[in-house]
Parts: sequence; structure tokens; C-alpha cells
Amino acid sequence: MIGWYVIHSKTAKENFVRTQCCQRNIETYLPLMKVVSSRRTKKIPYFPGYLFIHVDLETTGRSTFDWMPGAIGFVSFGGEPARIPNKTMEVLRGRIESDNQTALDED
Repeated sequence: MIGWYVIHSKTAKENFVRTQCCQRNIETYLPLMKVVSSRRTKKIPYFPGYLFIHVDLETTGRSTFDWMPGAIGFVSFGGEPARIPNKTMEVLRGRIESDNQTALDED
């Protein structure tokens, strides 16, 4: 059954893991926030070291992610990948989009 899960990545490898997932046609969500410094503006992950994937683990298999370069593994409880409810993902995405829009409006 398809669901949202969280993958733990190696330090600063979130985009690398996201690219690998996209190459396998796996939907990902890597929330980024805009950070303005005196010299430049950059986007950094809201949750450094983590990204969300939307996948059917029965079809894709956990080993796809266990052996993916840059990935450490699933956020798990009791040895099972923690599934994120769809409603939680909707709220999270809405909140992050709102925060990012507010940051853009303040510039």
C-alpha cells in the first residue's frame, strides 16, 4: 500500500537521495526554507538529514532504500518504517508553503 515515509540521509546528501528516488520514479518531498545572509540567499532543508518519500514499500521493497547511496535508512519504530498519515503531510506541506511565502513577502 502506498504511503509517506521518512528516509534518513547522510549529512548534506538530501538532494542526492532525492535525485536517486526521482530516477526510480519515486515521489519525494524535500521541504526547503529560504535563508538570507549578508552575501547571498540559499535554500536549506527544513529537516536536515531527512526527506519524505511516497511509495508502496511492498512493490518497491525496503532494500531499494537500504542500499541507496547517501541514504542511511528509514525512520522506524519497532523495526518497521514509520508511516506518515496523508493528512499530516498535507498540513506539513501547507504550513511550509505558507512560511516560505511569508519569507518571500518580507523581502
